[in-house]
Amino acid sequence: DDWRGKLAKATMYRYWGRPEQALVELNGAFAICPMEQQPIQLIVDATAQVLVQVSGDPDMARKFTEFQQLGPAGADGKKGTPDDLTNPITSYLPKE
Repeated sequence: DDWRGKLAKATMYRYWGRPEQALVELNGAFAICPMEQQPIQLIVDATAQVLVQVSGDPDMARKFTEFQQLGPAGADGKKGTPDDLTNPITSYLPKE
């Protein structure tokens, strides 16, 4: 599968009522997609929607996109400060 295939699978899993599996596919798609705006935006948007679906928290989309924009160090760019962020998707991915 390339990133498009994983994105398509995620869409199917979402509509089949398996959002956790959709997140696995989206996480994989993000890992292998080209670092270009269109694929990244498609995957991040889909991931944010599925996170809201699995968490029941509309704010989860904002938290995820904020993490994608700022990274784990948060707005100040320094790790170990109060504004550090965590990737909310990790709470919903299977533990390895």
